[in-house]
Amino acid sequence: MNQGQVEKAKILIVDDNELNRLVLRDLLRSSGHIPISAENGIEALEVLENKSVDLILLDVIMPKMDGFETLKRIRLKHSSSVLPVIMTTALSQSKDIVKALNFGANDYIIKPIDLQVALARIQTQLTLLHSERALRKSEERYALAAQGARDGLWDWDFQLEEVYYSARWKSMLGFKDEEIENLPEEWFNRLHPDDISRVRKAIDDHIQGITSDFASEHRILHKNGEYIWVFCRGIAIKNEHGEAYRMAGSQTDITNRDAHDSLTGLPKRNFFLDQIQFSMDQYSHNPLKNLFAIIHVNVYRFKIINDSYGHLFGDKVLIEVAKRLQSCLSSTDILSRLEGDDFAILLTKIHSPDAPRGLARKILRTFENTMNINGKDIGLTLVMGISQPQAGFSTPVHLLRNAHTALSQAKASGRASFKLFDEGMYSKAMELIEIENDLRKAIKNTEFYLLFQPQINLATGKAIGAEVLLRWSHPKKGIISPHKFIPVAENTGMILPLGLWAFKTACQTWLEFREKGIPPFRIAVNISGYQFKNENFLSEVRKVLKKEAVPPEWIEFEITETILLDNLEHTHRTLSEIHDMGIAISIDDFGTGYSSLSYLKKFPIDTLKIDRSFIREIPEEADDAAITSAIIAMAHNLKRKVIAEGVETKEQLEFLKKLSCEESQGYYFSKPISKSEFFDYLYKDLC
Repeated sequence: MNQGQVEKAKILIVDDNELNRLVLRDLLRSSGHIPISAENGIEALEVLENKSVDLILLDVIMPKMDGFETLKRIRLKHSSSVLPVIMTTALSQSKDIVKALNFGANDYIIKPIDLQVALARIQTQLTLLHSERALRKSEERYALAAQGARDGLWDWDFQLEEVYYSARWKSMLGFKDEEIENLPEEWFNRLHPDDISRVRKAIDDHIQGITSDFASEHRILHKNGEYIWVFCRGIAIKNEHGEAYRMAGSQTDITNRDAHDSLTGLPKRNFFLDQIQFSMDQYSHNPLKNLFAIIHVNVYRFKIINDSYGHLFGDKVLIEVAKRLQSCLSSTDILSRLEGDDFAILLTKIHSPDAPRGLARKILRTFENTMNINGKDIGLTLVMGISQPQAGFSTPVHLLRNAHTALSQAKASGRASFKLFDEGMYSKAMELIEIENDLRKAIKNTEFYLLFQPQINLATGKAIGAEVLLRWSHPKKGIISPHKFIPVAENTGMILPLGLWAFKTACQTWLEFREKGIPPFRIAVNISGYQFKNENFLSEVRKVLKKEAVPPEWIEFEITETILLDNLEHTHRTLSEIHDMGIAISIDDFGTGYSSLSYLKKFPIDTLKIDRSFIREIPEEADDAAITSAIIAMAHNLKRKVIAEGVETKEQLEFLKKLSCEESQGYYFSKPISKSEFFDYLYKDLC
């Protein structure tokens, strides 16, 4: 509510001068307020005993009881935030004004009264009063909600490193209100050891913008020494810089919740773990007759489907996944939905150690066919991890973790596949987890930098720009290979903040060089499949272009050809929007896939980038030379440019020139170089 929209208020005028009272009364009435009059302080106190008012205009010099004494008595019962008082006085000495404010006055008006000034000050105090009342009402509602809620509420202030836990949150764990302090440790120190990293990852993913909210099912320690299952969710609040400074949410006890998933009707994690325990007990009595196995199934990059089509569409996909998986199983097998897009299968009484592999192959064949959801053909990639009982296995959680470890190895292949757990895998999984944890810290601490590999116009021999390459300098481990951290960033979604940082930094470098006198040059930025399919990708690109003010015609996005066939409708729409912005599009590693020859003419593509594997052996290797010649000829017929990567010798360069290849990059011209080296390179070539 602004000052021009103050609600009708009851205002007490306290003044021994009748003319002053009449003037103020007329002013208040004309402004829509209700005036009440008192001739002195004693009369004013009597009015307050019998009526409620919203504001007081209090004269200082009055008989019987002056304004200072009256104000002191008012403040014994009514605080300045509940009942504002504006002093009206002919005393203009600063000591008198200070005295009034010290006694609890909210403001003052000097006589003779300027009516417009008086009205503005009255409206200001009424606006503050209504804001205070609204805040108090909101706090009361929150308190009532917290007292009556079935869920426990929490509110985490990152700056103060404090967490407010509601009484219900504490009682859910068996504690009284005073037994738990407002510290994050009160929460995290009670998490089950197997759940801590998963919960922290879910929180970090949300804070970094990888997920739209924080949601987690996990175990937390009750006062009685037992773990209970809770469902925790929350939303981070961010400042104008996009930095989270607070996160609030709720916690629900789901220990006794129905054992079956409401969406798919499948058993949940707890039930599944109980069944593993039962199979373990039987196996221990008779290993030959009771051999069993666990298959952890994941719908690879399911988040892209959710982001592209919405959660309701995604739910229908998961229901169909459950049906197809169930159709592959025998009557003795158990299928569970662990959470999200994760399923698990318990194979019981299997007669051959190879049976789990056979089932995994059957599942992969079943999902080779697309599924039709709401008229859309959706192709899914499933990855699986298999674990079987072995020496040293101890708990159901241990066996399920082994299956998950094997699943992580299958994911690393980036295609539909399965892996069988072995002990060597565990150390690899630990390495990946370590990289993932380090990567999260690296994003937070900005441990990355860019290298630039110059791209050359073969007709002039001059640099026209560079491909931007992301690198990571770990504070303890040194330079981490992109081959190690990029796949982890892709699989975890951290490629989104990483890719955005690389694009922003490249644009800032372009502007910096231009300010130093370098003529315009092209920057080629690699875009991953995960970025390309993210619903916020285009809007983030537009934000960077607007903020950094780099002309889009000097930007090129490099996209691998394997992205093209993943979702033709989405690919065409996204490429068209990128092109409409004025950004050029280059197909990276051209010739290594299978999609581009069929769909090249359908998409708005500017440049084909011939993969280095074809350039390496030319002109000596006849097959590579023929393929390179064919790609260049085809591109030119389709009015596309060609850039060859990986040029290392003069012979390769001369061969490409004869074929009228427009551009090239490689160690023959320059290795990837630092920003300062790239500046010198451009200065030498372009200035």
